[in-house]
Amino acid sequence: MLNSPAVVENAQQLLTGHAHLFINGEKKMRVYGQYVHLPASWFKAGVNQVAVSLNSHQHENWTWQGNTVMGSVFVDLAEPQLVLHQFSSQPLLSHHHH
Repeated sequence: MLNSPAVVENAQQLLTGHAHLFINGEKKMRVYGQYVHLPASWFKAGVNQVAVSLNSHQHENWTWQGNTVMGSVFVDLAEPQLVLHQFSSQPLLSHHHH
């Protein structure tokens, strides 16, 4: 996801940027690469939401066809199947709900 360029509406160029990582609505960090470590201390007991938005270097949200490019997963660290549900606002190829 981060290695693919996205086009911001009304722009005629490909942009680069970074992701903003949120856990339960709290911004935790900027992400510049494909992998990141999420400390267990960031999670509460039960269901947690991990969300990522794609942003320009000026921290503006990337958009596609009027939608902010973002995704989130709902996880429960105590469950055998870690990911309970996933969502992306603007899938590029297909959209899957689990």
